Amino acid sequence: MAVFKKLKLLLWKNFILKKRRILMTVLEILMPLLFSAVVLYLRFNSVPRKRAATNYSAIDVSSLPDFFHQFPVKNKFQLVYIPSKSETLKALTEMVEDTFDVEFEVLGFSSVPVFESYIINDPKAFYILVGIVFDHNFNDSREPLPLGVKYNLHFSYIQRNFASMKHTSLQENSEGWCTSFLYPPNLSYEPREFAFTDGGIPGEEIQKVELP
Repeated sequence: MAVFKKLKLLLWKNFILKKRRILMTVLEILMPLLFSAVVLYLRFNSVPRKRAATNYSAIDVSSLPDFFHQFPVKNKFQLVYIPSKSETLKALTEMVEDTFDVEFEVLGFSSVPVFESYIINDPKAFYILVGIVFDHNFNDSREPLPLGVKYNLHFSYIQRNFASMKHTSLQENSEGWCTSFLYPPNLSYEPREFAFTDGGIPGEEIQKVELP
C-alpha cells in the first residue's frame, strides 16, 4: 500500500506542475500531434515519380577488348593448357585461339607445378592470358575428352587493361583484380556505374573474360 501512496503522491505533484505551466503542457500535447499531421499530409499528398527502366545494349563477348589492339606488346599473348600429354587438349586450345582476331601462342605443360615454375622463373610468363587446367587423367595422347570433363581457369594477377585503367580509374591502386571493390561500401538502389553498359569500374565486365 505504501508503494501506491507514493505513486499517487508523485502523480499529484506532476499534475500540479503541469497545471502551473499551462502553455508548456499544451505544447507538449500539440507538438506530437502537429508533427504527425504534417507527416501524414506529406505522405498522402506526395506524387511518386516513376522512372523508366534503364535498358543496356548487349555486350559482345565474341571479340577481344579494345586494349588488345591499342597497346602493342613485345611478345604474343599465351594460351596455356594442362596437361600437355593430350593432343585433344592442344587441338581444343588451338581452336580457341583461332576464334579471335589476335594471334596467340599456345603452350602446354605436363602439370600444374611445372606451369607454376614457368610463371615464377620465366619473364615471358607475363604474357600468359589464361591457363586452362583440365581435371582428367589421360592414358593416351589420342584419348578424347569425356562428356563431363572439369576444368579450371588460371588468370594472371595483372589485369590486361591495367594501363588504360590508370588514366580512367579514381582508385589510387587499381592493380590486381580489385576484389575489395566487388561490393560498394555505400549501397544504393541503382547500378553503381549506370552510365556504363559494361559495368564500369572496377570490373569493366570483368575484363570481358577472354574465352568464348
